[in-house]
Amino acid sequence: MCSRNSYSDTATFVAGTILGAAVGAAVGILFAPRSGEETRTRLKLEGEKAYRDVERSVRTFDKKTLQPAIKNAKKEIDDHVKTVKKEVDKTVNSVKKEVTSRVKKATPKKKSTTKRSTK
Repeated sequence: MCSRNSYSDTATFVAGTILGAAVGAAVGILFAPRSGEETRTRLKLEGEKAYRDVERSVRTFDKKTLQPAIKNAKKEIDDHVKTVKKEVDKTVNSVKKEVTSRVKKATPKKKSTTKRSTK
């Protein structure tokens, strides 16, 4: 199982890679010797390509990293909930026993109600 840090590091790496590629493509296009219209068209096409690449990367990241992480987190949470429930049940039973015991001790004994004959 991977830690949260490794997921964060992976996300940062993917985002940095995508950002670096986009900046590199934009700089390359801007400094290429072309007309303004050609440059704008290339920027638009490169922007659309970058968008598709980002979209694909996000889907891949989601399938390979996020979905398993969510599944593992859900399992861990379910396990913790079961453990806490068991502990709560034990505590409730212990408190019930203690309360029952104290109530029995605190309940006054009934006095006998037999009548004495007076002669």
